[in-house]
Amino acid sequence: MMSHRASTVILIGQPMKIFSFIEDFRFFIESWVFNAG
Repeated sequence: MMSHRASTVILIGQPMKIFSFIEDFRFFIESWVFNAG
């Protein structure tokens, strides 16, 4: 039961980590473009 719950947390946690990484990356690109322009 514990292992099933842990795998569910990992499945939910991975996309959240990737999403936050994309948000940070997008913010970095936008600020870089703003400074360049």
